[in-house]
Amino acid sequence: MIIYSVPEPVLTAAALPLPEHPALYLAVAGFCLIAALRSLRQALEPIGVVVETVKATIVVAFSISVALIFLLAAALSG
Repeated sequence: MIIYSVPEPVLTAAALPLPEHPALYLAVAGFCLIAALRSLRQALEPIGVVVETVKATIVVAFSISVALIFLLAAALSG
């Protein structure tokens, strides 16, 4: 009985034909992010009023929370 062993492929940097240019990678990533954000904006356009309402609610909740934290800190410190 003959047993053949198949070597496992090894993924190394030499096996990948990628240039070593981080600026190129950043440019491509930036392009992809811009394209994604534009698409997201177009997708959210029909529900713009709802998004604005949610943003305003988040700002109000955050402001009240910060105000309460500062009031608590003032009360505890003096």
